[in-house]
Amino acid sequence: VIDHADGIVDGFAFLKGLRTLEIRMPTVFITAPGDEKTALKALEDGGHECVPEGKSVIDSLPAALGRAIARYTHQKSEGDEEWAIIQSQKRWMTIFDAITDFIFITDDEYRLVKLNRAFAAVFDAHPKELIGSTCHELFGSDEVCEGCTKESVTRSGTPHTTEKKVRGDLYQVSTFP
Repeated sequence: VIDHADGIVDGFAFLKGLRTLEIRMPTVFITAPGDEKTALKALEDGGHECVPEGKSVIDSLPAALGRAIARYTHQKSEGDEEWAIIQSQKRWMTIFDAITDFIFITDDEYRLVKLNRAFAAVFDAHPKELIGSTCHELFGSDEVCEGCTKESVTRSGTPHTTEKKVRGDLYQVSTFP
């Protein structure tokens, strides 16, 4: 792609088009000699290599293309790993939210860090709205619930199950370290 001041070919529009169409391919920008500003912008916008225009551009292209392909391959492998992690997280959250039992995860101060939709529905809220709340506050107490199963799990390091009455309803509560 050649990006000239005279606008023969707009390489930045080309890169934007690639991103819009989600096309991933190695790109080499040919810039005006000494135009570091355009070269830097090209690399920031997704170009993989820049070569100054001139008599030696043809001689420089094979090496520049090799470097562009190497950068592209490196970025692609990082992108593939990131995509796999994101997809795995989405699958995990889909399964987590599909469970109809109430599930929530707390930190050491009893603040909710993760909860499923079934649990949030009890409070007519979206899970994100409840993140940071303490479990005992949600159940109407200013202090840690008496006989909190989290306390016994923290001390023993083993899972614990008990029955607990909350707001008039009886629940089987299982806590895991």
